[in-house]
Amino acid sequence: EELKLGYININSLLTGRSMPFLNNDANLLTLDYLVVADTRLSEDIMFEEIECQLDNWKIEGRFDSSDAKMKKHMGMLLLKSKKSVKGNIIERSIDKQYTRNQIVQIQVLFVTFKVINLKVAFIYTREKPSQTKVNVLKNDLCESDLILGDLNLDARNEEDLLKLDVLCGSRTRILNEITTIRFNQIDHVMLDCTKFKTYFSTSFINYTSDHNTLCIRVAENGSDFNTSFKQKMSFTKVVTLQ
Repeated sequence: EELKLGYININSLLTGRSMPFLNNDANLLTLDYLVVADTRLSEDIMFEEIECQLDNWKIEGRFDSSDAKMKKHMGMLLLKSKKSVKGNIIERSIDKQYTRNQIVQIQVLFVTFKVINLKVAFIYTREKPSQTKVNVLKNDLCESDLILGDLNLDARNEEDLLKLDVLCGSRTRILNEITTIRFNQIDHVMLDCTKFKTYFSTSFINYTSDHNTLCIRVAENGSDFNTSFKQKMSFTKVVTLQ
């Protein structure tokens, strides 16, 4: 028993055949929930139009940028796969946007999943956050068990690493791999591993964006990954000799 979550910075939902890709990708559809960031939608794009083109998903929430009339950027969609067997497990979802000079720079979607009492912060930062913004985010993210998203911070950069450590707090950066076509990692997965001990995280190439899709599987309390999955992850196989 587990919860499977994903996050993708799509770099505009309406370009590059993004919606057909999201709607038909077999790996994505096996997730329970997927957050699509940087949708760049505005109020002139009707909800029904998005719903029609993403008919393999249920749209649990649409959160456009509050400055969409001035600039088409940012924005998030919270999607639930119609293949998911999970019931109505979202306890609450709150969208928070951080502005500079009246332009949204950072967006965080806080979602609580009651099935395992998992508090998740899906985050998208438009540009590298200042130390001041990092300190603000640290306070806002303090109750989140899991952080997924594009933080625009690369751990190979010493200054960025210090900011990542501040945001991480008591959580652990459990994803350590290249997540963009520029061969760096600015997309991160941070988890409270003391509270959630059984998990698996990875990323997949996304053919309509320059960012990979982030994925995480979090086991429910008392549950564990089966033997065949563990063998695949450790590249081991039990062989019975006759």
